[in-house]
Amino acid sequence: MRILAMFPGQGSQHPGMGKELLDDFPYCQAVFEEIEDTTHLRIRHLCLHADADTLTQTINTQPCIFAVSIAYHTVLKRECGYQPTVFAGHSLGELTALVASDKLSLASASKLVQLRATAMQKAVGTGIMLAVLGADLAAIKQATAATDTDIANLNSPKQTVLAGSPTGIAQAKELLLASNKCKCLPVPVSAPFHSRLMLAAEEEMQTPILACKLNANANTVISNYRGLVEPYQLHYLVKQISHPVQWTQTIDSAIAANCDVTLEVGTKSVLTSLLRSFPHWQGKSYAKHSQLQEFIRLTS
Repeated sequence: MRILAMFPGQGSQHPGMGKELLDDFPYCQAVFEEIEDTTHLRIRHLCLHADADTLTQTINTQPCIFAVSIAYHTVLKRECGYQPTVFAGHSLGELTALVASDKLSLASASKLVQLRATAMQKAVGTGIMLAVLGADLAAIKQATAATDTDIANLNSPKQTVLAGSPTGIAQAKELLLASNKCKCLPVPVSAPFHSRLMLAAEEEMQTPILACKLNANANTVISNYRGLVEPYQLHYLVKQISHPVQWTQTIDSAIAANCDVTLEVGTKSVLTSLLRSFPHWQGKSYAKHSQLQEFIRLTS
């Protein structure tokens, strides 16, 4: 098998996340403790006891998703020795992918996650996001150009997410529904991620990101910024804050690299569900704790 390990971003959180890991694999306590020591956040308390509104706040969401995904990754390594060579993460998940691939230390990434969440939290209230399902990409580009909104996520051939001011998003939605057979759904996040409205956060994160050290190894991390199989560069992590997530290109690149199994290392199956829209994907996909034991049996 050639495994693409996929790590989710914001939107995959839920109250009680990580409980099954802490209950079934006690050594995961040490993973959470190390991240808590760096961030000085009560991540286990937030994951297990916070309500949905508290957990949805960007400043809480990102460290919690990161910690739970790292814990899943740790379980897979210890229980079945899985060794993917291709890694990709959606938005926040790119930092998780860098740790899982041994490109970035857990301590460095934990600090970046906390700083990133804090910087992005400042953009709350400046804009919103809209998922567009089934519209032609050319029509979406025309709508964004006409309404001063941005494409934030190219998630699949059938799903694109826009970001912008409430007025701009409303205008873009009106244009798209008038000229396309599509659906437009609000995205339940608190800020207009991966758009020009995040430029201040990108500027704030540039220095701490570029101060980190990447470890050299043979693993491949496909960046959100480029979506290509190529040597990873730290400035990709800076650019992804205000530029669109190239997830469609990421999956196409993984297919071209002969990946035939995907494993979504996180709490839900958001990224796995997107694979249904990729006509060339013929491999097997695994996600969530409910399939963890099945994956362990498959790879043992």
